[in-house]
Amino acid sequence: MKSPMLCAALVAVAAAVVTPQTVAQPLPLTLADATARALEHLPEIAIQRDAITLAAQGQTRAEAAYDPVLRLDGRVRTRTDPLNTLFVGAPPGALAPRTNSLVGSASWSRLFESGATLTASGATSFESLTSRFALLTPAYLTSVGVEVRQPLLAGRKIDQQRRALKVSALDVTRSRAALERLVTETVAAVERAYWAVRAARDDVRIREQSLTLAEAQRQDTADRIQAGIAAEAEIAAPVAEIARRRADLVRARDEAIRADIALRQLMAGTADSATWSLAYDLADEPPAPSDPEAIEALVADALARRPEMADMDAARAIAALDTRLAQERARTQMDLVAAYNLRGLAGGENPDLYVPFPGATVTLPEDQLGGLDDSLQTLVTHRFSDIYVGVSVALPIGRRAAKADVVAATLAERRTALQRDQIGQRIATEVRTASARLAAARERLEATSALEAAATDLLAAEQARFEAGQSTNFFVLTRQTELAQATLASTAARIEVARANSELLRATGRLLERRGILVDGPTPPPAAPVSSASASPYRFPTSTARLTPVPTGAAR
Repeated sequence: MKSPMLCAALVAVAAAVVTPQTVAQPLPLTLADATARALEHLPEIAIQRDAITLAAQGQTRAEAAYDPVLRLDGRVRTRTDPLNTLFVGAPPGALAPRTNSLVGSASWSRLFESGATLTASGATSFESLTSRFALLTPAYLTSVGVEVRQPLLAGRKIDQQRRALKVSALDVTRSRAALERLVTETVAAVERAYWAVRAARDDVRIREQSLTLAEAQRQDTADRIQAGIAAEAEIAAPVAEIARRRADLVRARDEAIRADIALRQLMAGTADSATWSLAYDLADEPPAPSDPEAIEALVADALARRPEMADMDAARAIAALDTRLAQERARTQMDLVAAYNLRGLAGGENPDLYVPFPGATVTLPEDQLGGLDDSLQTLVTHRFSDIYVGVSVALPIGRRAAKADVVAATLAERRTALQRDQIGQRIATEVRTASARLAAARERLEATSALEAAATDLLAAEQARFEAGQSTNFFVLTRQTELAQATLASTAARIEVARANSELLRATGRLLERRGILVDGPTPPPAAPVSSASASPYRFPTSTARLTPVPTGAAR
């Protein structure tokens, strides 16, 4: 059952191909114009372009792991702690002393690409105590400090954050390779469809000419019968031949419509595109055969250029990172830890201070009597410091999970390497096949061109003998059929050379370069409309589907 879109396409194309007199004057359509329209409207390219943007955002997300983190805390607190001791210090009528406090703190931390973590912190608090044993109330406590933790074994060379950062960059590379591959396949598909339309229309033209020759032969035979120099039975052969050639023409026109639909489908993008009703004539002729190249050089060039190899190289690099990370996790966790902290204390003397020892007095240092500024002053003088350097070791017993991860990651890396070799083998096979196909197409073109020239001469000679009464309709029609077949073969050979050349360019990864298409760059102006200009290359940016001409030579 045909879809509504296909039915609409059949109607539109049939109207454009079969009855061109009912539409506007056909516009010349070059191969570059058809390619530009396809790249501009193909939804898959827009989707893959968005995938590059998502991959770039993933890279930004991975880099965010090294962004510093600032944390601010503030709280008001009142607490009464139960005390199980002789020296409670509670005021009269209370079971325990109460502490009211206002605390503020700030910390700044950052992870570095070496795996080290740096943390700087500061805090200040105001405390009011009802304890009779507290020396200062209210009291101002301050502190500042810095701590550094550096992995020495596990996590020193690579960790999850560094792996994510490198993988995100490789994901961008893979997305770009996927876009380049999609653009290459699209350009190759457009060229195949373009030359298919050219072949189908040439087929229709040649069969129309053959039908015209048969009709002329029938008229000539009728004139001879009327003149009495030919038997009436002679008319049967050209009449039968006309019927056969008309049936061949109908089939050729059907093939032309189908080829035209395939090309329009690539250029349209949507079911309601104006391309479906566009009347056009193909402006480009098949190019001349290019000079042959050494097969080994072609294979080497393909392995260096094809986006599939770039994709597999990135995948292999990701697998290698996973192996390194698994091996790193299997090592002993040993971190070097160093810190330097300063603390300060100041406040007012407790008026309710109770000294439980008869005759004893308490004298507070002058530096500790005061407010918040005095507490901060003790930080500057380093009166209360806390410095330490040490090593923290975590040793998993058995490490079975880590060892299993190493084996799995190693096998995954090996599998990726084998897949890369498989793709390389497939690419080399494609190049060799395409090169052989192009060489055969060149030879076929030479042979069919000679055959067409010979068939033309034979028909001319047979026609001369017929006019001299030395031949019959059978032989003339046979020579006409031979000429039509030779012309079809020659035309098909010319189209096959163009197709084989395009396939070789695709197989070697040179197609976009030869067509002047760059998969990257700034946003250019919109694509030029279909015109009669010669084929011109285009720039295809990853940020937009628009194309803009690049001032280089015509597409080869």
